[in-house]
Amino acid sequence: MFAYLQDDGSVIVNGGPYEVKASDMKEVISVAKERESLKVMIAIGGSEPHLYSPMVSDPVKKKNFMDSITKLFEEYDIDGIEIVWMYVSEIDNENHLRLLREVRQHLTSLKTSKGKKEDYVLSTGVSRYTEYFKHLYNNKVLTYVDFLTVQSHDWSYLNTQVGPVAPLYGGPQDSIDDAMKYLVCQTKQPSKLNLGIPMFVRYFFFSAWTMSLEDLRL
Repeated sequence: MFAYLQDDGSVIVNGGPYEVKASDMKEVISVAKERESLKVMIAIGGSEPHLYSPMVSDPVKKKNFMDSITKLFEEYDIDGIEIVWMYVSEIDNENHLRLLREVRQHLTSLKTSKGKKEDYVLSTGVSRYTEYFKHLYNNKVLTYVDFLTVQSHDWSYLNTQVGPVAPLYGGPQDSIDDAMKYLVCQTKQPSKLNLGIPMFVRYFFFSAWTMSLEDLRL
């Protein structure tokens, strides 16, 4: 389930490319709460990760962001949130760490104010491309989050080639296997790596039909 970051730093549930009605979210959460061991989280970011950097640097926007997080927990009775700030640049690395640290502090304060015994869950998304990992100090990140979610879907080669949405092995531009091995070696904490599995497909159209009947014969 997604919530969406806005220009002013606030977070909304309705809207965005993966729109889910608030009433539907509440119904899903209500069913999930019937299983005590099941944790329910809302991912914040989605299609606008570029809004994170200016938000972190602006005190007013950051306050709006933290206030919105509080409202999410109060309205939906969730167990945690995931910060979906994908493709963090080297320039924004410290901003990324600062945001996670401050969100963790905010969740700890929220836990205390509500008298909860268990910590709220905090995670963040990680790119599946190994070329981006050098910009992320993942071991530092793991001091603030409970786990990293490795996004395994929509590899960029799909814009020009037919292929799997999430290649397990041998993809033309890295694979899930490459990403997970790299992260395990880098963090040495495999128990804190979650793999996001796409539950959708991509389909392709021929731009021009050039095959003849002769080509189609078996």
